[in-house]
Amino acid sequence: MKTEILYITAEYPNVGGDTAFVATEIKHIAKKFEKVYVYSHGRKDKPSIQIPSNVVVNYFENISYIIKIKYLILSFFSPIFFREIKSIFTKKKKLNCIKTALFFLFRSKLESEQMVKVIKQNEIKKLYTFWYYSSTLACILAKKKLKLTDISISTRTHGYDLYEYRNNQKYQPYKIQMDRQLNNIFFISKQGMEYYIQTFANCEKEKYKLCYLGTENQIELKEQKFSNEIQLLSVSYVVPVKRLHLIIDALSRCAKENIKINWTHIGSGSEFENIKKLAFQMLSNTSVRFNFLGQQTNEEVHNYYKSNNVDLFVNMSESEGLPVSMMEAMSFGVPVIASNVGGVSEIVDNKTGWLLSKDLCNEEFVDVIQEWNKSEVEEKLHKSNEAYKKWNTNFNAEKNYTEFVEQLCGINKNEINLP
Repeated sequence: MKTEILYITAEYPNVGGDTAFVATEIKHIAKKFEKVYVYSHGRKDKPSIQIPSNVVVNYFENISYIIKIKYLILSFFSPIFFREIKSIFTKKKKLNCIKTALFFLFRSKLESEQMVKVIKQNEIKKLYTFWYYSSTLACILAKKKLKLTDISISTRTHGYDLYEYRNNQKYQPYKIQMDRQLNNIFFISKQGMEYYIQTFANCEKEKYKLCYLGTENQIELKEQKFSNEIQLLSVSYVVPVKRLHLIIDALSRCAKENIKINWTHIGSGSEFENIKKLAFQMLSNTSVRFNFLGQQTNEEVHNYYKSNNVDLFVNMSESEGLPVSMMEAMSFGVPVIASNVGGVSEIVDNKTGWLLSKDLCNEEFVDVIQEWNKSEVEEKLHKSNEAYKKWNTNFNAEKNYTEFVEQLCGINKNEINLP
């Protein structure tokens, strides 16, 4: 029996974007399937990482203006669109959600036309999207066009593609309609799964599955070495939701207590220059040193952990799904200080780190640092070992992705009935 899958992602295998998450997952999928056909929204001319030998990458093409007009008109007169308008009014969403719904369907139709060719040519029976967004609807539309009821469609959902409050419109397009057509929906956190079931679900609960992401650690846990200067690390995009300004504020409070800290941040984004400027304004000539390394590959992040002592990892984000960056830190025995948002509490507890309240995290951070400073080496080592044990039990990529792929390969019986 042919075992082939169509895998749709954002930027993989381009360097950056979601590649850091996808690369580990797709490596395990490639072990189970004879061929993995990837459709990516990335670009062929951008730097890319090495891919498994049985992975074939296609890039969504830029469609001509005339064809775009055609599909925009088709979307406007689609029954799916009219059902979505009804849902928008029923749920009392903003009127501009109608425009969002139209262009969401428009993008999905364009994508589905390109998917159809690959599915048909290679007789693919399993479709999977790493993000629960327009490409997921595109899979449903492609299956409908092919009139093949034996194709199964699965998706994974994270944060921006799940929570309504993560965007200004407080709206997730077509979730209720897509929910009926999907065979599996994989969640990266319990909190996310509970939110989805309460907000969008209208089918049997068997299709909703908790499948944690995972990270790989290629070395045995090394014994941490501590000094009188706390080695602090943060890894994230430098965008407003990550609230790096709160980390800087928290560190300035520590500086007033004359606590020695060396803070390193890995990651870049739209606020990079502003955050650097703020750090220079608030932390220069204090007991806090800082360093911005910019964007790095996943391998470079791992090498940083291997080559440097890291005492603590910090994240003060306003919203999270289940952060892979925290899993990575704990895989190297680094306790985590984080705001208690999203699924963070499923990773961090009082054994593996510290949970800070969302609105007072910068103030509470100082108490944590003072506590750490007073701790004996044995206490610090115990915290480090507990962080590693939590990672190994719950977020070890080898275990998590093996279980995920087994579920992805399961037999599905749902038939499509989308008019």
